[in-house]
Amino acid sequence: MRRRDLIGGLGLLAAGCTSTRKPAELREISVALSEHLSTSSMHLADEAGYLREAGFRMNVVRLSAIQAVPLLAGGRLDAILGGVPAPLLNGVLRGMAIRVVAGREHVSPACGDGYTLYARRAVFGKGPVDPRRLKGKRFSIRSRGITEFILDTFLKELGMELGDVERIDLPLRESLAALASGQIDAIFDPEVSRSALADSGELVKVWRLADVLPMHQYSFVIFGESLLKTGVEPGARLLAAYLQAAGEFLEGRTPRFMREFAERHGLDPEKTAAECRDTFARDGAIDRASLQRTLDWHAGKGYATARLEAGQLVDERFLEEARRMLASGEWRGGRHGGGGGGGAGGGGDGE
Repeated sequence: MRRRDLIGGLGLLAAGCTSTRKPAELREISVALSEHLSTSSMHLADEAGYLREAGFRMNVVRLSAIQAVPLLAGGRLDAILGGVPAPLLNGVLRGMAIRVVAGREHVSPACGDGYTLYARRAVFGKGPVDPRRLKGKRFSIRSRGITEFILDTFLKELGMELGDVERIDLPLRESLAALASGQIDAIFDPEVSRSALADSGELVKVWRLADVLPMHQYSFVIFGESLLKTGVEPGARLLAAYLQAAGEFLEGRTPRFMREFAERHGLDPEKTAAECRDTFARDGAIDRASLQRTLDWHAGKGYATARLEAGQLVDERFLEEARRMLASGEWRGGRHGGGGGGGAGGGGDGE
């Protein structure tokens, strides 16, 4: 065989091999998303295909941050969107690879009713709507979570003590039903304003966290060991896909998740989709002052075994690289060999 023919034959063989080669698999990641509207931007990242463009297939695990920590520490969960509960802090104090990598949501005096205190109008009778008149009343509070932090802030501002109110631990759906039936008297929850109950005249707005701690950031993107120890690039791609969607969400793009959530929880879908959204950090910036405030609260309550500095919990390398990737467009087209550290199934009550 002539040398030219041999080379040509080898070239055709190589081309044939290339054409049948399978692309690298998408990396499957498991992300804990609570059953709250604040996770809409991550759902948009999935629905819009941005996670796939970045090289990921997302497995949504319906767990709260508190429920998710053991799975995150054990490598069965890759990331959490939510707050920083005491089990997470105690895990970090014990040396677990868990870090806050981006900021997400804050309360704003100019946008929305996030964590406004609503109470039954009947509690006040014909008298003034004075927060102090809620002394001795029943509050729906998730123990050790954001609403307990807000309750403590409320009581401190009014010169009241924890024993001055009765706390009842209920998830969102049960809280709204209990409020409507008079089984509880007051609730801190961002979804109440979107319910039919809010328009019924049976509730009144009593107090707003945003007026006391304006721009307090309470929700974050949190990575576990599986993303922290595989280099910066995979986690940065994931963050870039999330931030791309978050920016579009702020500009009005609505994921199906929002309307489906509204229908599941008896909220007005149109009202839910139309509400102000400027409570999310477009660039993922972490407000360390807010984070430190939360860490100090956990330590002061005795929920955290020791006081943590915000810097001990934060790793901004992923965010810095994600911002660079967004500017250059490099986050698209990512593919990863092998699987992710996730795969945990199941769900929770979403609180």
